[in-house]
Amino acid sequence: ASGRLPLRVFTDRDGLPQNAITSIVFDREGALWVGTKDGAARYNGRAWTTVSMPPGCPSNWVNAILSASDGSLWFGTRGGGVVRFSASRWTVYSTAEGLPNAEVLALAENAALGGGPVVLVGTADGLARFDGSRFVKVPLAEGARSVRVYSLFEEREGGAAADHGRLAGVTR
Repeated sequence: ASGRLPLRVFTDRDGLPQNAITSIVFDREGALWVGTKDGAARYNGRAWTTVSMPPGCPSNWVNAILSASDGSLWFGTRGGGVVRFSASRWTVYSTAEGLPNAEVLALAENAALGGGPVVLVGTADGLARFDGSRFVKVPLAEGARSVRVYSLFEEREGGAAADHGRLAGVTR
């Protein structure tokens, strides 16, 4: 026993839609989801199933995936906004539904905002939260050098932090 964990590399030959992996998440049932530059894929432990973004979403490039506490899956796309998959139905959200920008870079769920789970979306033009039907822009910290939100982190105290990039700092 060498003490190494087993490692398996998957490619498009194994069923991935594309080889550039942009995000990875497990859903509530334990299936592995990956985002790629040409859609998403679900791995059930034996085989991959590719998942294209639905009609109405102009981009199949998935930057971020969120497995929410209610069992829904959220996909943040490059230029196509946010796509939610819940109860076998797809819903596409764009700037018309309040997103600051259609280029979505990060997704997170925060249980502390408003008392219940809230989906947060980091975009190329700021941060937004989902109010149940549309997105509401969240003001960034005074003096933030960039409005672009590359990643989102939930803090131990229940707050959230937004990463603005290497030189631009963090908003809490």
